[in-house]
Amino acid sequence: MSNIMKNILFMTIVAAFALLAFRAHAVGSAGCGLGSIVFKGNEWYKQILAVTTNDSTGSQTLGITTGTSNCAPGLFGDAQKQQDYVVANLTSIEREAAQGSGKTLNGLASVLGCDDSQNQVFGIYTQKKYSEIFNSNDANQILLNLKSALQKDTPLSQSCKLINI
Repeated sequence: MSNIMKNILFMTIVAAFALLAFRAHAVGSAGCGLGSIVFKGNEWYKQILAVTTNDSTGSQTLGITTGTSNCAPGLFGDAQKQQDYVVANLTSIEREAAQGSGKTLNGLASVLGCDDSQNQVFGIYTQKKYSEIFNSNDANQILLNLKSALQKDTPLSQSCKLINI
């Protein structure tokens, strides 16, 4: 390899590390991903290693999507939160839906991304669609039934931003 090619390769490597160092320093943290697990701490060299690990493995993208590797809950985090809420509160949700109101039902509306101003409308709607929503003993099926019913109601489908996940 000629000296010119070696110099170009060397400068490219130096530039890449400089960009990574700037990125890590500018952010103050390499963010989430495998790098944040392996290289803990905010020292500049650990941040460079963490960013390099995240970029080379793609673990940050995966972590953001799945809510793993020190990343906040991602696409699947909200869906899991909805399922967990319904499983943990099924009896209360079912009772309050039959009544058309209640704190647990308002909590369900919240995990579905509904505006708080729509809680009363949400409660009345679940009461009206009770037999369609609660036609199973399985919490996951009930959640699917509720989401399906909400998607058919234009005002609630626009207010409840997380019913399509």
